[in-house]
Amino acid sequence: NSRSPISSALFAPDISGGKIVYSVFESGAGIDLNGDNDTIDDVLGYFDIPSRKIVNLRRVGAPFISNRVIAFSTGTYFSYFDFQTQQIIDTQVKHAYGSLAVDNDKIAFLTGESSLGEDLNGDGDTSDYIVRYYDITLKQVFNTSAESTRYAYPIIAGNIIVFVTSEAVVGLAGEDLNGDGDKLDNVVRYYNISTGNIVNTRAETISTVPATSRNIIAFLTYE
Repeated sequence: NSRSPISSALFAPDISGGKIVYSVFESGAGIDLNGDNDTIDDVLGYFDIPSRKIVNLRRVGAPFISNRVIAFSTGTYFSYFDFQTQQIIDTQVKHAYGSLAVDNDKIAFLTGESSLGEDLNGDGDTSDYIVRYYDITLKQVFNTSAESTRYAYPIIAGNIIVFVTSEAVVGLAGEDLNGDGDKLDNVVRYYNISTGNIVNTRAETISTVPATSRNIIAFLTYE
């Protein structure tokens, strides 16, 4: 069936590797797409551009796609559909809902320390949101120890995870990351998976979600 799906306005479609992932209003389509005997859900599917085939994943969530997987938030945890194995994996990994970003075999996300009851950055409290990532090949979570902000979601490209940090949340007393003498700004930083280093660009931004590709990071700044 190559009919165009009725996409949901709740989650934006995403595209990678010749596939478009989207969510569908069951009520708009007039059909129960996930088999739970109602038509009130936003159900995930993807459209394969070369074959013009529509695939119903029968799951509900906020989707993000790479050439390897479709990752999606399912509430407290996240799951992913692996194009190679054609299987859906439920990770049971806690994250801040909607904070997923995916590239190839890695899923970057935020974790609220309070949801785990753990101090992930070693500053003596459990009030921060920390950037972590999940390696699909290893099926393992890695902690970057880097503070971000609840609604400033990370972006991943290759081995680089880009994120925005509020100066006020770094450590217990905050930190002036851009050297302007205060701790009031949001600053672009990134984590290098290959080296394990957190890099401070010292660039102030009003963006909550920067964009990155290859060796370029794009973001908005007030004049």
